Amino acid sequence: MQWEQRNYEEQIDLVALIAEVLRKWKWLIAAAVVGAVLLGGVKFLKPASTEIDQEQVTAVQNALNGNRATLAADQTELETNRNNIEVNEGKIDANEELIVTYRDTNASQKEMLSALEDGLDRAQDVLSDRRATAEELSEVIVQLPTLTNDITTVNNQLNATAQQISAAENEIASWKNEIRTMTDRNEVLEQAIDDLEAQIAEQESQLAVLQQGTVKKDSILTFALLGVLLGVIVVCGVVFLGFILDKKMRSSADLKERYQLAIFGELYSKKAKGRKGFARKLDKLAGDVQTLPDEEEVYRLIAAGVQAAVKGPCRLAVTGTVEKDVLEEVSGKLQALLPETFQITAKENPAYNAAFLAEIRDYSVLLVEAKGVSEKPEILRLMEILGRNEVHVLGAVVR
Repeated sequence: MQWEQRNYEEQIDLVALIAEVLRKWKWLIAAAVVGAVLLGGVKFLKPASTEIDQEQVTAVQNALNGNRATLAADQTELETNRNNIEVNEGKIDANEELIVTYRDTNASQKEMLSALEDGLDRAQDVLSDRRATAEELSEVIVQLPTLTNDITTVNNQLNATAQQISAAENEIASWKNEIRTMTDRNEVLEQAIDDLEAQIAEQESQLAVLQQGTVKKDSILTFALLGVLLGVIVVCGVVFLGFILDKKMRSSADLKERYQLAIFGELYSKKAKGRKGFARKLDKLAGDVQTLPDEEEVYRLIAAGVQAAVKGPCRLAVTGTVEKDVLEEVSGKLQALLPETFQITAKENPAYNAAFLAEIRDYSVLLVEAKGVSEKPEILRLMEILGRNEVHVLGAVVR
């Protein structure tokens, strides 16, 4: 018995704990009301605070800085494009003037070529004329190489001038294409700049509002509900602490599991008899119930259990940590139900009854314990005495 007791592990009965919390429903309501009034009152008296959403302020500021940087880049590009357009237009004007000059030169060269070709034709006519004198032929022969060289030179000059005109025209076309490209880009940039300026103005306005902050308006109802919750938590905590520190027996299962005793019967406790309605349901939830509605029937079952556990005559001591009148009540009920061979005596807790302790080995023992009355240290002491004296314990009755 001692070994079994030492290896028993305490367990918290959650159902019994819930029942104990519900028994304190008045405390729960009072704590909820007090909590709601206190926290709601604190909120009511507390002045409103200004709150700045720094995360949103940072986000808007970063977006604003990005738009400003983009705007500066677009404005720089637009100004550069405008300057390049102006430079290209100047180059076009200069090349157009060059083209006019080249064309004038080309016209002069063509006139010169025409004159040289006419001179060559006349020279050839002289050479082919049989009537030409030797002097005329000699003069033509001398001029002919010069004319040929001059014609070649002028042709080369004409080709060079034509190439200069073509190159100038190509440059003009290229610059005009650049101007068109930059003009189209400038239209996009101007629209983007307008959009960015509008966004920046909106963001600056939004940032100013955010930096002013918003008035934080927490609902009084929220604080009141929080007070209700805190009040309930406090009461539940107190009840839980008291529950785990309470050393009293709560149910027959406590006695059975702790000491491996047979439970012959379970009767309503004195406190349970006076409860009704919701309190009675909580008793049932916590396990404080009678095995049968009829108390006399329960005693008959107890008597039958005792007879089954003991064969033949028996000196039976009804003892326990409860009051002596409870022991006498149980022994009296059993005496009326058991045969005359059973000598039944109500004996006070042997821990406080030296006379009974001296002759305890002559008895078989039926324990009577009370839920919510008997304390575990008292029962522990009683069980140590019974185990040390090797007393035959039949079982227990829970009252």
